[in-house]
Amino acid sequence: MNLLRKEIVIKTGVVLILLVLTAAFETSILSGIRVFGTSPQLLLFIVAAVSVYEGPTAGVACGMFAGILLDGLGAKSLWWYTVSAIGAAALIGILSPLYFRRRVLTAMLWGAVSWFFCEFFRFFATFYLFSKADLSPVFTVILPQTVYSFLLSPLVIAPVAWLHKKFSQEQKLFR
Repeated sequence: MNLLRKEIVIKTGVVLILLVLTAAFETSILSGIRVFGTSPQLLLFIVAAVSVYEGPTAGVACGMFAGILLDGLGAKSLWWYTVSAIGAAALIGILSPLYFRRRVLTAMLWGAVSWFFCEFFRFFATFYLFSKADLSPVFTVILPQTVYSFLLSPLVIAPVAWLHKKFSQEQKLFR
């Protein structure tokens, strides 16, 4: 097995383990630790980190797996998070290298923006359009959940950043 293939297998395995452990941690421990009545959602932050550090192809693969995990862990639809995670990963992977450097803060910001818009569009399409609901859940649920997830996101972004630095063969000038 050549070195590049071994690197891809190791990175993929570690990210998959990180996704599964984060999903288990979210549903078991973090669901009981509520801030402003919400629990954090960190899987999309891993997708953002993989997209920032490894590019759109790896990000889309990670997004597909994370979306399937999110949809399987109690979402009301069986496709929303998968489609939105894949779309966010592709968008982040394409746009991020054009405007930002590969940093933890970059992945944190992309993760927060993508989670906010994912939840906002889901709320808008399922509740706001077809009922007499107002926009207060955006400010009482979605925004606090995004901020809470943003604050905890370095815990899941740091391992992806470490993996990239460990196996990176690019010069320090381009990091």
